[in-house]
Amino acid sequence: MIPAVVNERGKVHLVDLPEVPGAGWPDPVEVELLAATVQPKDRQVARGQVPVPLPEFFVAGTQAVVRRADDGSRWYCRGPIGVRGGPQAGAYAARFLADASWLVPLPEELDVLRAAAGAAALSDALHALRDLARLAAGETVLVLGSSTGVGAAAVSAALAAGHPVIAATRDPAMVPARDGLTVLGYDDLPAQIRAVTGGAGADVVVDTVGGAYTARGLHSGRRGGRQVLLGYQAGTELGLLARDFLATGMWLVGMNADAVPWDRQRELTEEALRLLAAGAHVPDPIVTRPLAEGPDALLGPAPRGRTLLLGPAYDHQGD
Repeated sequence: MIPAVVNERGKVHLVDLPEVPGAGWPDPVEVELLAATVQPKDRQVARGQVPVPLPEFFVAGTQAVVRRADDGSRWYCRGPIGVRGGPQAGAYAARFLADASWLVPLPEELDVLRAAAGAAALSDALHALRDLARLAAGETVLVLGSSTGVGAAAVSAALAAGHPVIAATRDPAMVPARDGLTVLGYDDLPAQIRAVTGGAGADVVVDTVGGAYTARGLHSGRRGGRQVLLGYQAGTELGLLARDFLATGMWLVGMNADAVPWDRQRELTEEALRLLAAGAHVPDPIVTRPLAEGPDALLGPAPRGRTLLLGPAYDHQGD
């Protein structure tokens, strides 16, 4: 029997499956779960908060670090098991079948927990900076919501590429000091940004906050700058006016990570794993729970940091 966290007719619970889930992929590989991250999207799916029809029965979970059952090698698993194509066989199972194309090699020097906790946020940050904002050499990056998650990852990714970075957050003490990094609060943010940038404004704004903060980001950028919206912690209503664009000349683009072609997702994941292995990014604080507690992790309050579900095959030694 295979323990798995499943969504059955809208209810999330732990079941013992009679066989390894995930049959039907073009190139199936049996893997054992080591550590799976609980993404915001995973929680939204579990709570019925996604605007797409869901199958009556599917294994939950979208991304994980796994071990191949045939040779014991470790891989990061990121594939079409999320919302876009309809969940079919996710990663919250002690063993499951993944398509070989989903598996990205894990660097030897990177431990399981850091990979599971940091790769998704870092690859999303790289997509926002590289593909959507088209970040160019020497440009200054402003990150709204910079203390955790994709915001913190965007700070690390931009610094690793040699860009000046301004981290805006409600509590500046939560963002560690680093070379090339300026940390600011949100009060009178546009004026603070002008002072820091010599009046020019930020070239690129990564906005993980949304709500009324999106307009602050637009007014903190240079004319012709780019702002990428990839979260709405402060609310889905942005309250923007025409003058927010006319006065600033800024571009605003939304990000949908599920729409990224798989080949590009793989490239971004590979780079994220390399940056993690090199110590360029420290993931959010990690909260580990056994796979059996998956339903509570999905439906209960989300702790600060990144929740990981550990499979029975996970060995604590070395992590």
